[in-house]
Amino acid sequence: MDVSVEEFMLEPTPEALDDATRVVLLGIAQKLKLKVTTIMRKAQMQMIIAQHYIDKGTFDEEALELFMEAGTGAPPTTVTGAQGHSVSLPSGIPVRPDGEVHWIRVSPRNMIVRYSNGNISYFSKEHYKNRITFHPGNAGLEIHDLRREDSGDYEVICTAASSGNEYKTTVRLEVYEPVSGANITVQNITGTCNLTLTCSVTSGNPTRFSWKREVTGDNSSHHIWKDGKMMQVDCTAEMEDVVYRCEARNPISEDTAQVRLGDICNLDTRPPNTTAAGDAVTLVIVLSVVETLLIFALTVILTVTRRRRPEGREVTSGTEGKWI
Repeated sequence: MDVSVEEFMLEPTPEALDDATRVVLLGIAQKLKLKVTTIMRKAQMQMIIAQHYIDKGTFDEEALELFMEAGTGAPPTTVTGAQGHSVSLPSGIPVRPDGEVHWIRVSPRNMIVRYSNGNISYFSKEHYKNRITFHPGNAGLEIHDLRREDSGDYEVICTAASSGNEYKTTVRLEVYEPVSGANITVQNITGTCNLTLTCSVTSGNPTRFSWKREVTGDNSSHHIWKDGKMMQVDCTAEMEDVVYRCEARNPISEDTAQVRLGDICNLDTRPPNTTAAGDAVTLVIVLSVVETLLIFALTVILTVTRRRRPEGREVTSGTEGKWI
């Protein structure tokens, strides 16, 4: 039967702790001011809370070992980190001073840290030199100045000093380079303005590309068009104010780029079916002007010709003088 935070705080028992949900466990840890995070598995949360009550004398050691067995063999907890930054890999259990802890890189398999009887020993000095810190309080392993090659599975083995029982779990580390320099390349522009838009980045390792379509000046929410690096677009005059936005992201970062179709296409912005009519009107006007100019030119020529008469000579042969 599920137990609430209030019910557990009034009567804490290993059985009630076992029945508690993740939400309730987080609430209990908050009340007790214990370091529990949402990425921890349920058994890890239970062990931290159980250790608290063992230290108070409310629970016995067998309670902790019950939850240790429950957590062994569970799927890896995934932790993400940014290249060049630090990250903490949680063991998920509190370690008593007389306990023993080993942190091991699974592939290639090698020892990183050993904690025993209050002493810390660091290994793998070449790769992790000056980049790792072991925290005895929670058996966590902190890696500084992260590199892409630090990605992989890390195994932590904790041994209870009183019984010799082991708790073993795996933490998966994924290191990403922040995404930057998102860019859209436009290709395959034809007479009908069919476009291929390609999204890329100058640095980083994006795990997802997505496209959004919006209209300039439209306050409506962006419409998610599709996922993928490439987008096929058929432009029309009505799409002049349409903007395509590309988003490149990974678990630690994101970057965007955008392009306005009116800036990359020679779009005809006249209303539909007006092109032919407009051309016809223009042709009629031109022909009318030409015809008017021709008529005017002929009129001027005829007028000038009529006004000009040729000079004649006088004939005196006994007849009346005539102009010939």
